[in-house]
Amino acid sequence: MPKASLLIVDDDPDVQAAMSDQLRLRGYVVYSAGTSMEAITTADEVPIDVALIDVNLPDMDGLQLLGRLKTGHPRISCMLITDRSTLESAIDAGGAGADGYLIKPVPALSLSMCIDGITRQKQLEKELQRSNESLREAQRVAQLGIRDWDLESGAITWSGEAGRIYGHEPDQGPLTYDIALKRIHPDDREPFRTYAELAVRKGGENNIEYRIQCPDGTVRIVHEQSRIFTDAANRPVRMLCIFRDVTEEKKLKQESEYRLQQVIHSDKLASLGEVVAGVAHEINNPNSFISYNAPLLEETWQMLSPIIDEFARKNPGWRTGNLGIEELSQDMTEIIQAIKTGSDRIKKVVLNLKDFARMDDSTRVSEVQVNQVVE
Repeated sequence: MPKASLLIVDDDPDVQAAMSDQLRLRGYVVYSAGTSMEAITTADEVPIDVALIDVNLPDMDGLQLLGRLKTGHPRISCMLITDRSTLESAIDAGGAGADGYLIKPVPALSLSMCIDGITRQKQLEKELQRSNESLREAQRVAQLGIRDWDLESGAITWSGEAGRIYGHEPDQGPLTYDIALKRIHPDDREPFRTYAELAVRKGGENNIEYRIQCPDGTVRIVHEQSRIFTDAANRPVRMLCIFRDVTEEKKLKQESEYRLQQVIHSDKLASLGEVVAGVAHEINNPNSFISYNAPLLEETWQMLSPIIDEFARKNPGWRTGNLGIEELSQDMTEIIQAIKTGSDRIKKVVLNLKDFARMDDSTRVSEVQVNQVVE
């Protein structure tokens, strides 16, 4: 870790020189100022990590300077240095926001250790702040909320993203359990209460899915997972809940299932079309024999009919079974007509089947983006 940049504020040049030499030998970048105004000007011009401020300055009290530096440059850590220590001065230093309080003369090693401790603490605070910011951003991106419930005190801690999921803005005050419960859909409210009670009673990990009605009228679907923590006596003391907005996920899943059903249906129709085309072909072939031969059969009958009529005239009593020749002739005419009618009906059915199976010839062929079609 690089050494800190220091500002020594003391009206005694000898003290300035002695502290500056000691600290430069230990690798620090050191600036010095003899008055409060010089210190403020230096802090405005160059980056300062730690300011070592003498309590007694000619133009401004050290506590006042500390306040000015903290206001203008919150990142600067300030240590007060005095030649007399009292309880009141220590209390004043702490109340003014001092990060350290040292008594002259300060050994170089002690001073270096204090500075390194302060800079390390500041570094850890920055890292923690970055970590918290990263965590908040990750929760926002993942649409993940956290509810930490102390079952003994009843206190609940909510993450920042939890409010957004429940449709609760920061300017509306802190999010509470009652507010969150009212936002849950009326049909899901009682199941949610039952889930929470059973989770505490049963322990372990549990989950539930419920809907949230936001003030703007939108409805969100939330999937929640919880875990119960117990004490040494196996009594539930904490309920940690992590819940996620799965509205878009559910919507995409429904759309995917709908598209899949469309594809399956289209595939079924294509397969059915192939089957229908095959059936139509198999029916049309034998029907062609019927439709071609029926007119020949009718012409043949028309040629034979006068001969049969002449035979009937000469043999009026001739019968076969219970039918006479005249009745047989009439039946034969009706049978030939029925064959022709049935063949025509089969032909129409085949044409309808072919129309069903035939692709639309009017469809224009054009280039397509295969990836876009797949998506």
